[in-house]
Amino acid sequence: MNDCLKMKPGKVLIVDDDALVALNHQALLARAGYTVEHAKSLREAWSLLNGQHYDLLILDHDLPDGKGRSLIDRMHNLGISPPVIYLSAAPPSVLKEVGKLPAVRAVLTKPTDESQLVQLVDRNFPEPLENLFPRLINRDERRLLLDFLNT
Repeated sequence: MNDCLKMKPGKVLIVDDDALVALNHQALLARAGYTVEHAKSLREAWSLLNGQHYDLLILDHDLPDGKGRSLIDRMHNLGISPPVIYLSAAPPSVLKEVGKLPAVRAVLTKPTDESQLVQLVDRNFPEPLENLFPRLINRDERRLLLDFLNT
């Protein structure tokens, strides 16, 4: 299998009403090996967040039914805390305030450098547990250990 097509652990939700931007970022992250979904509004994002687990959100500020920050506040109030990369063309003063929120790991302005986006996403996913243990135990023993640690 081509290395750039290997699936990485982690699921990303892109929340952006600009279909062209979202599709570009979705394709970029999928090529980097991530599972990526897209929501066009806060309502659609909230519906997806209620039904599934996401490891990272890429969130725009200006959406048709409100501001991206309101989604962060709502998630925080309900104990949902995936890291957020805030990607927006909002004014610098808005981005500075949003950048102070605990869930926000990075703030990028549109348009953004694609390699920078992939690097930020990569940095926000922990190394898989299987890479932390030496290969001194066999595969079955390592799987048992990882299963035990994940329970």
